[in-house]
Amino acid sequence: MTRAILYYHPQDVDIEKLIAEISALSEKYSLDFLPLNIDAIEEGEKLAVKTTPTLAVGPYLLKFPFSAKDAEIAISAASARAGATKKVNLRKARAKNRTGMFLAKFYPSLIAAITLVFLGGAFLAPILKMNGKERASNVLYGFYHVFCHQLAFRSYFLGGDQLFYPRELAHIEGLVTYEEHFKDPYDDVVIARGIVGDQQTGYKIALCERDLAIYGSIALIAILFQITRRQWKPLKWYWWVLFGLIPIALDGFSQIPGLSSGWPVWFPVRESTPLLRTLTGVLFGGITAWYMFPLMEESMRETYQQLVLQRAIIKAAGSELERNAAD
Repeated sequence: MTRAILYYHPQDVDIEKLIAEISALSEKYSLDFLPLNIDAIEEGEKLAVKTTPTLAVGPYLLKFPFSAKDAEIAISAASARAGATKKVNLRKARAKNRTGMFLAKFYPSLIAAITLVFLGGAFLAPILKMNGKERASNVLYGFYHVFCHQLAFRSYFLGGDQLFYPRELAHIEGLVTYEEHFKDPYDDVVIARGIVGDQQTGYKIALCERDLAIYGSIALIAILFQITRRQWKPLKWYWWVLFGLIPIALDGFSQIPGLSSGWPVWFPVRESTPLLRTLTGVLFGGITAWYMFPLMEESMRETYQQLVLQRAIIKAAGSELERNAAD
């Protein structure tokens, strides 16, 4: 049902007279009238209604100063449209409002929870494999293959002799290399993707070293952003490029000649290390999250303010229905 809603502060000039005039106009055109004292609304100090009095009626919004004639024009026009307006189900409106306010306030926690569940599944795959749950483990490996290359020489392993099995090209001393253990001297990427592990090597986590770092740092920043009450200042885009994007791009793309042919002989051939992959992944994931969350917060705060107003309207409408029922 269309309503005329007047947002006001008690100290507004001639506010009692304005309330009486709009109440009479609303009755004349068969509209409900809800005067809302901004000072009495919970969290009202955060609301975006800066100019009062403000009259909202249907699609029309009148901000001070406006005359009684202006109000009558808006109210009469809204009344003419009211026949096409559906009656609001207050119970559903309350439920949607509560859900919206929860999401607008706790979206970082929700993102963190989803990310941690996603990471947990990557660890669950090798755990299931170690416990003989072949079918369930293979389903998880197949699922995560959509998101990651899963190369064995760029992945961490659980339950084996080593945490990782680097390529010889990485020049990490004191470890059995990927080529030595898995008998793949040509570092065939198809073979490396398909290798899951065994009882001696352990079983690889379903996400590679860099992806684990990216998703883990996103979850950590989301948690920190939530517990610090979302008060972070936005990060400049060039800091994201400098410290987030460039390191991971250099470390990642510089490995391509090590897995392909046809490059000039003078072109450097290298393989990154688990430490560098993890570090650049943490930088990319963490700084990307730091860049994005304050931007999301600007939009979410506007949404939350609108939902606070909506909650006040629903509450007032419910009280009015209760009074009418009592009469």
